[in-house]
Amino acid sequence: MKPFKTAANFLAPIRAANLIQLDVYTDTRNFIHIWLPENYGKSPNDCCTFDRSEDRHFFMDGDTQVNTLTRPGIFEIRGEVIPIENGVDLKLTISNLSDEPLPESIAGVCIQFAAAPSFTDTTLERYFYVHEDEITFAQPPYQDYDHGHAWFWGTLPNETHKHNPPAELGFIGLASRDGNWVIGHGWENGSSICGNCHPTIACIHADPLMPEIPPGETVSTKGVLYIMEGNPESCLERYRNEFLESTKST
Repeated sequence: MKPFKTAANFLAPIRAANLIQLDVYTDTRNFIHIWLPENYGKSPNDCCTFDRSEDRHFFMDGDTQVNTLTRPGIFEIRGEVIPIENGVDLKLTISNLSDEPLPESIAGVCIQFAAAPSFTDTTLERYFYVHEDEITFAQPPYQDYDHGHAWFWGTLPNETHKHNPPAELGFIGLASRDGNWVIGHGWENGSSICGNCHPTIACIHADPLMPEIPPGETVSTKGVLYIMEGNPESCLERYRNEFLESTKST
């Protein structure tokens, strides 16, 4: 098996993950992982699997944890994680190193809770997003794959399944099992609101949509991850008052 050299998808037995790990103590120890990004781009320039052939670096810039990935002659991706009170600010920057425009593409940013027992929700009871300006809890998953992956969407990309109303903000959250903690995540251009409630792949996404990038140019987008005591309503209020207001002024 040569897992790092194949065009493996997310079901590959082994892949090199582009991870930032947060260590959070609630009633127990929780490890929350941020894939920044998990994927980006369209074939043949996509980077769905960050294998050993990629030029990846992790370093600190003051208080900011930075990871970069360079695909020579195509693009450079820079992810930044900046500590804030009860959470982290996120930033994703993509530079076009090619002679052709990079097409408009979603950047998959995965917030993973498989190692966070206070938050993992295998029965899909505590995932929420915003519909008609109110907290809406996700309904049973749309698909069960052969390997047991159970997804839900708040943006209805699959017209066959319409029991979840569409999301109206680039925001998604997850409440803790004991009801005392809540996680909220969003991007200023979040476009794909979804998650996975499988026991070993428990995640939320508010994936940002990156615009077409002309040759030699760079684009950035900002996101946030709140990990706070409270409930979905207080987390959404913070997201509106802090994050959305700050992005309006920039």
